[in-house]
Formats: sequence, C-alpha cells, structure tokens
Amino acid sequence: MGKSGKTFKKVEGKVLALYHMPKRHSRITFTHSYKTETFNVCNLVYETFRGPIPKGHQVVHKNGDARDNSLKNLELREFVNEELEGKRKRNNTGKLTDDQVRQIRKLYDEENKKILEIAKILEIGEQVVRRAATRKSYLWVDKI
Repeated sequence: MGKSGKTFKKVEGKVLALYHMPKRHSRITFTHSYKTETFNVCNLVYETFRGPIPKGHQVVHKNGDARDNSLKNLELREFVNEELEGKRKRNNTGKLTDDQVRQIRKLYDEENKKILEIAKILEIGEQVVRRAATRKSYLWVDKI
C-alpha cells in the first residue's frame, strides 16, 4: 500500500527497484500506470503490518540502523521541531542566534582567535563562523 492508500499489484514486465544508501533509509520504486513512485521501505513495512501513519508522525528505527526494517525495530514517533534542531546541530549549518554571532565576533575581533579555532570551540561549521565573523551575514547584529 502506498502513500495515497493504493495497493500495488504485481504486473508482469514491471521492474521494482530497491535502493540501499549507506547510513540512509532503503527506498523502493514502483512503476504503475506509467507513473513512478518512490517510498521508504520502513514506511511500507509499518503501514502494511500496523496501519496508516497518522499526520504529524514518522516511522523511526529504534536501534538507529536505517537499514534494519524489521517490524520489531520500527516505531511511530510524533514529529517535533527538536528533531530538526538536532539535524541542524549535527550538520553545523543551522541559524545562529544574535548572541552566538556577538560571541563569534568578540572572539574574532577582540581575542584574535582564528576562524577554525572558533568553529571548534563553538562546534559550528567553519563557513558559518567565517561569514558571521567577517560580517558577510548577520548584518543586523551589532558588534560588542
């Protein structure tokens, strides 16, 4: 059963493609009626055995292994902004607060710290720090 609630039938001559991406969700592509749709395998497994995924929820892997799509490893969680914030922190590309920009500029201007050093101290991406320190971004934030 797909996102739209459709049930797919086996059609002779149609190819089903399964994609395994390192450290990412396995995806499967169906082609039917000249239309191609791609789904996360974990969502298909969950929907098949436990029912539809309610709006505002997502299927997650309990053990953190996105390729382990066994039913016992899948659970439903409410989608919250904290998860997006966590992704921003891991990617080091999230938006900075005005206070973080002031701290970066103080370390750069007054304490003569290098961009790479500031990035390591604050655990923020080097390019984000460079743009904030050299005033290429966050122009509205006043210097301390």
